[in-house]
Amino acid sequence: MFSFFSNNPDTIDALTQLLLTVVAAVWTAFKGSDLWERSKQSKVDKALLALEAGVQTSYEVYVRECKLANEDGKLTTQERANARQRAIDAAKLYASKEGINLVETLGADYITMLVERVVRTNKADAAIGDVNA
Repeated sequence: MFSFFSNNPDTIDALTQLLLTVVAAVWTAFKGSDLWERSKQSKVDKALLALEAGVQTSYEVYVRECKLANEDGKLTTQERANARQRAIDAAKLYASKEGINLVETLGADYITMLVERVVRTNKADAAIGDVNA
């Protein structure tokens, strides 16, 4: 039986085509499944958590020190840019520990915007906390 397959190149080609077709069909079904969507969403959720952690780390390590050092308690334009970059760098590190490429998952064009959004949300939450205290 095996000698038939090894001696007949047309049969081998046909079996190879059949195998590739089956694999492609299974892959297509998987990519369209809920499992694939949940997997992608989980990756995005983890990337966003890494981004939030990066912003928090930047605040705790850098922003607080800058605010204390400045008379008015505010960051300069350069310090804000440095804080943003530190947040992104920390987020990339956190995400990579989860096996996630932050830039690939969230998109390079959106990361800075998302950092700004997290910062605004944190500031709003802090203001609400100050009012409720």
